[in-house]
Amino acid sequence: MVNDYAIAPHAHLAHLVDQYVLSTSQGHNVTILGNWAASPETSLAFHLADQPQPIAANPDSQLYQKPNCLIGVLTQYNGQVNFQGIYHTFIIQFKANGFTSLLGIPASEVTNRVILGEDIWGARINEVQEQLSRVGNVRQMADLADSFLLSLLNRQPGKPVGYPAITALTHHIGSTQHWLTVDRYADLCNMSVRNFERRFSEQTGVAPKLYMRLVRFNEVVKAKLQQPTRSLTELAYAYGYYDQMHMIKEFKQFAQLSPTEFFCQATAITEQPVEQASYRSSASY
Repeated sequence: MVNDYAIAPHAHLAHLVDQYVLSTSQGHNVTILGNWAASPETSLAFHLADQPQPIAANPDSQLYQKPNCLIGVLTQYNGQVNFQGIYHTFIIQFKANGFTSLLGIPASEVTNRVILGEDIWGARINEVQEQLSRVGNVRQMADLADSFLLSLLNRQPGKPVGYPAITALTHHIGSTQHWLTVDRYADLCNMSVRNFERRFSEQTGVAPKLYMRLVRFNEVVKAKLQQPTRSLTELAYAYGYYDQMHMIKEFKQFAQLSPTEFFCQATAITEQPVEQASYRSSASY
């Protein structure tokens, strides 16, 4: 069984990073064979023990021989992840536009890709990997991640990367279950629809409609795992699907499984977070 321990980032990184997660089997050997579903998140993963061996449907999203890697927004099912051994992985989950703001690289360039960390940050990322492997808990790992990300942030020019209106919009989409049309969002950003769709795709990695579908899928997954007793019908209507069949179609597209099959697989692998550690915003670097 794998446990997740989540912690918030430093206050100065809160606009860029959603959270840090330590996903661990607590030193026990585990066997995991699961479908790798689509996701609206960009993340940086450090495999601190054994590494997964995916059977990827997309050759650009291979995890093999990548002890640390940047995982872009995934718009499709990515095959099965096969893992055997001790699972101990630290993950930095970026907010929409967070990665782009740190490096100035359009999110669209990493969509549906898994990139070796060294190809982006050079030897520095391997030093971070080594430091993370030597500490014992998620709080200490968060300190190291904060230090690394703040050093990147301090190198950036003062002018924000991307369009603040689109950044605010992505945060709105992630915090509500009731979305407007693309035309209305373009109007709120004071852009033509065509210009809005282009800039949104550059900044988030995907077109607005697909991004909203991915966020909805991701939110349903989180809601069901956090509240297992909620029925699929209730979740379908709560998150804006036309009906349960509409939600089933989305799950089969993004995960190649029905919702029932997906959640049976997910609950067999992972226990939900048993520690939600509050972060100390007064820390300084």
